[in-house]
Amino acid sequence: MRAPLTPQRLAATYDYLRCWPPFSQWRLPLSDAIEFHTTNRKDCDAECNPERPSIMVSLALNYHLITVLIATAHEMIHLYQYQQGTDNRYQHNDEFIRIAKRICRRYAWDVGQFTGGC
Repeated sequence: MRAPLTPQRLAATYDYLRCWPPFSQWRLPLSDAIEFHTTNRKDCDAECNPERPSIMVSLALNYHLITVLIATAHEMIHLYQYQQGTDNRYQHNDEFIRIAKRICRRYAWDVGQFTGGC
């Protein structure tokens, strides 16, 4: 039986990643400054609203720890880019892809899985 993903566990995942490079160098907001949500959407792995800020992860599409880590890391790039003024919320720009590839190389994640979704 898998442990259900909760907003509290999602915040803990964010905090965990925030301790590791390159996230540890980005000065991202603390988890208590972010709203964390889960959903049952099947059309989107995860979403970030950097203006709020909030991170939403789909329970329907992320039920293994690795997919939760990847989805959270993906949204953390959006937060970082928003802080830097380089975010393009409607598509992944060249900077996003470059950062994603670097993270995937570091953690041996599939870049196709990392950059997929919405």
